[in-house]
Amino acid sequence: MKINWSYFTKQRGIVIVSLVMCLVILGSANYIYTRSQNEIPDIPSAQDPAANQGDSNPDSTGSNTNTPDESSNTSVSAQSNYFEAYRTNRQSIRDMEMRYVQTVSDNQNSDSAVKKEAEERLLEIASLMEKELKIENLIKAKGFEDVIAFVEEGSVNIVIKAEQITSAQATKILKIVVDETGEASQNVTIITRV
Repeated sequence: MKINWSYFTKQRGIVIVSLVMCLVILGSANYIYTRSQNEIPDIPSAQDPAANQGDSNPDSTGSNTNTPDESSNTSVSAQSNYFEAYRTNRQSIRDMEMRYVQTVSDNQNSDSAVKKEAEERLLEIASLMEKELKIENLIKAKGFEDVIAFVEEGSVNIVIKAEQITSAQATKILKIVVDETGEASQNVTIITRV
């Protein structure tokens, strides 16, 4: 009995492509989840004695003991960390995806079509990363303090660190995104976040 190895190789290729698609979907779902979180909860630190006292203070009524300045500083710190945390998260997801695709590409048992598809995906990821970086820097050059760009085929999401933007600013941002990505303007979403 002769075993048809080409059948198993094709099946393995289908499984690998399916896993890559799952990674892309998970990355997109993670982005949507992090984008939908409007507030970052304040977590008491070990250095905040008021937060660590609990009910040991007999006059405590359970109310927040932070002064308005302290709570606003914590909130501003948490909000500015949103952009840093998002970038770190995005980079780790991309690194993981690139390692996986590189593993598929380097696997000697992979079919040549699967290897070619993996190499194309690596180039696509690198291109998306380059577009995101370029868009972020061009928008920052327009005077915005911070910005995050998330580019994928068929949509571009931009998060601007601002309380609000004018229609003229939105038009400038939209022009940058459309020029750099080639996406239609209806596929671009601009979100403000303080």
